[in-house]
Amino acid sequence: MSDARISLSRWLSVPLPKPSARMRLFCFPYAGAGGSAYFAWTRALAHLPIEVCAVQPPGRENRLAELPYTVMEPLAAGAAAAIRESADRPYALFGHSMGALVAFEVLRRLRAVNAPLPVHVFVSAARRRTSAASSRRSTLFMAIVPFSPPSRVATAAFRRP
Repeated sequence: MSDARISLSRWLSVPLPKPSARMRLFCFPYAGAGGSAYFAWTRALAHLPIEVCAVQPPGRENRLAELPYTVMEPLAAGAAAAIRESADRPYALFGHSMGALVAFEVLRRLRAVNAPLPVHVFVSAARRRTSAASSRRSTLFMAIVPFSPPSRVATAAFRRP
């Protein structure tokens, strides 16, 4: 599978490219992990028109030579820029644990620059966050899903056109 893997940027790794995919799923890893935590998802979602794009934070895996961030701002800003460049089709965000917090912050940055927004945001092992800067409480659509390759039942949300 590594021969087929492409990099849309240094921030994203696509283990199984699907040029005709109708949707991209950007996956944010938990603390201490890299994007390879989601490589098995490509096999689990192979029957669907979804391209899994694993977010590769600095200081992990192929970015090991880079210093990892110790604050959220540059992490979320870098990932948001990479996703904005790759938003040529509908997409969703998934984050597990700390990855859920990063996904939320990425969404805030995308919204702030009027970039195309995801059709869904999925999180696991995290509580709902609201923006302190917001004058109203905002609720994101969040589905609690297990951190493992998704089953056919869990992928039903992606089958919608």
